[in-house]
Amino acid sequence: MKERYKRRQLSTGVGILVTIGLVAAILFLHMLITAINTVLDISFMEYIEYVLFILAGIAIVRKWITEYEYVVVDDELFVERYIGTRNRRIFEVKLGQIIYIGDTLPSDYKGKKQRLTFATRRRGVTYIVFIKDDDKKCAMFSPSEKMIELIKARMAK
Repeated sequence: MKERYKRRQLSTGVGILVTIGLVAAILFLHMLITAINTVLDISFMEYIEYVLFILAGIAIVRKWITEYEYVVVDDELFVERYIGTRNRRIFEVKLGQIIYIGDTLPSDYKGKKQRLTFATRRRGVTYIVFIKDDDKKCAMFSPSEKMIELIKARMAK
């Protein structure tokens, strides 16, 4: 079973307005930093501007362009991350290694959680706890109910 978790696409008109807004924000930020540089005569303000633009670009890619695809094949779960049309497999686990799947994080788990979704924790992510390399690990993702039932059914085998 395969399903893709993607964001709702913007309409053409809203997309054009967002693009115009981004260009206006970039121009405003450039003018503001140039004015601060002129008044305070700080030589490294251009570098601050570049860092801000790079951080904004990273935020845009992570928040609006990234999609995830969840695939269950035989006894394995794969997660691929798509940025635009380029995909990369970022997670794989055998269903037999999964010891818990549910809407809440088990109280006995204290480690780091791998994020396989862009959804917030409040919006309903599903947690899986699994054993890999003799270590208990956790990941959060956003599958459909149908996929959760398929994973639970194949875990039981």
